[in-house]
Amino acid sequence: MGPLIYAQVAYAPRTVPISLATASFNPPSTWIVGAQKSSLSSEHFRATYPEKTDRRLIENMIRELESARADLLRRLETASLRLAEPGRFEVVVHATTAEFIAATGLGGWAAGATRGRRIELQPLDLLRRRRVLNTTLRHEMTHAVIEALGGGRAPRWMAEGLAIHVAGEAATLPQIENKSRLSRDDLERKLMRPASATESRKLYAMAYHEICAMIETEGEAGVWRRVAQSAARISRRSVLMNQREKDADEEGANRSLYDASRFHSDKELIDEELRCVQCDTPVKDVVCGHRNPCPFCGFPYPVGDCSDLVEN
Repeated sequence: MGPLIYAQVAYAPRTVPISLATASFNPPSTWIVGAQKSSLSSEHFRATYPEKTDRRLIENMIRELESARADLLRRLETASLRLAEPGRFEVVVHATTAEFIAATGLGGWAAGATRGRRIELQPLDLLRRRRVLNTTLRHEMTHAVIEALGGGRAPRWMAEGLAIHVAGEAATLPQIENKSRLSRDDLERKLMRPASATESRKLYAMAYHEICAMIETEGEAGVWRRVAQSAARISRRSVLMNQREKDADEEGANRSLYDASRFHSDKELIDEELRCVQCDTPVKDVVCGHRNPCPFCGFPYPVGDCSDLVEN
């Protein structure tokens, strides 16, 4: 690890906007910043923390994060994968649990949260007293790597289960009976909004069980490749969707030319097109919606317009 670079940052109390892009948590639209912050940077991390925090805690935190990053890069190398690193990871240490909740929108039971290359942490003293500081750092660093590798598109159950595996947190999870297990789709849905800390721990245990099953069949390297494929699948899907939109545009243009050759006037064209999409009966030239269904078959959107601007 390179030399640590210290800086002091003075903040006037203010409201700072937070990006709402895809991530591992869903923060509110604002973040209340404390009065005084300091920062400490290494080669790959920049930490911002309350001025009164013991600096040795911050130094140890950055060393642990550098170690976790190096370990994760070795795991990716085993899977023949490389991590794009456009800049330092941002680490924000909050002064209080209330500040952490306001910044992340998570419950006070959460130890940390990651969005892209930004890691948010509860007060380090609190994590140390809970004896979860180092595992939390490894867990959140794993999330940051998964976010980067998978383009923020890896399933949440996969991200949580893999982070637990890398951080070595399995011993802290509750035992889950086979009859209590959920499908991966249901697990993904419930992980979006766990109702409590107890439910969250059970869901994490299920996610870890799924990752263990994957590692048993295809190895950890195979799981990392699946994470990377999450981004590739989205890219291919975007290409297909763009092509479909292009094809639809071309089809619409061709249909317009065809219609222009069929009809002698705009009035004929309108009369022909205003037919119920369900029963093909001509309908009135009005804005249709569920208040103006087809008078013949009752179909709620006879001309394909879902607005409700005109009432019966």
